Amino acid sequence: AAANLRHKSIVSVHAVGADRGVHYYAMEFIEGQSLATLIAELRSLAGEDPRSSPAAPSPAQRGCASVTRLTAAPISQQRASGGRAYYDWVAGLGRQAALALEHAHQMGVVHRDIKPANLLLDAQGQLWVTDFGLAQVSGDAGITMTGEILGTLRYASPEQVQARRGVVDHRSDVYSLGATLYELLTLRRIFEGCDRNGLLRQIAEEEPRSPRSCEPAIPPELET
Repeated sequence: AAANLRHKSIVSVHAVGADRGVHYYAMEFIEGQSLATLIAELRSLAGEDPRSSPAAPSPAQRGCASVTRLTAAPISQQRASGGRAYYDWVAGLGRQAALALEHAHQMGVVHRDIKPANLLLDAQGQLWVTDFGLAQVSGDAGITMTGEILGTLRYASPEQVQARRGVVDHRSDVYSLGATLYELLTLRRIFEGCDRNGLLRQIAEEEPRSPRSCEPAIPPELET
C-alpha cells in the first residue's frame, strides 16, 4: 500500500521483496523523532506525569535522541508562554498530516493506525506519516478477522473498538489524527482509561473532555 503512495509527507517505501525466505521492505530514513517521543519530553519538561514511557523507536526513528534535546525545550517554552505560536505550530503539523492522509484516502488506502508513534518530525520541522502495516486497500476483501480491533487502542475510533466490520473507513483516520492532536495540544490523552475494558467503554460511550477545559490558552477556533 505505502509503496504506491507518493506524497511529501509520507515516508517512501523503495522496495519490497524476500531474500532467502525473509520478507523485507526498504524505506526512506527519516532523521528525527516521533511525536510520541516529543510528547513524552514535553510532559517531562512541564512537570507532568508521563504515565508511561514513549513507544520504542521504529527503524525510521533510531539514532535521533539529539533531535529531542534540540527541539523539545524551545517548544516547551513556547507552550508555557501561553501565546499562539505553539498552537499555530500544532495546527500546521495537523495540516501536514491531514493532507498526507487525504492523498492516501484518494488512492484508496486507509492507514488504520494513526497515533503519535507513527507521525515523525524531522530536523527541519516537517511531519511524516509512516507505518502502513495495518492499512486497508480499496477493493481488498480484508485479511482481518471479524471482531479484531485494529490499531493502538487509545487512538482507535469508536467504530474500530466496536469491531463494526465494513464500517471502518477513512473517517477512522481522521478521528485518530484528532486524538493525536488533542494529546499534543493538552499533553493529556483523549481518554485516560488504564485497563482495556475501561478504555473500550470510554471510547465507545463517552465524549472527550474539551481541550480548553484542560488548557484555556488553546484558541477557540482550534478547539472547534
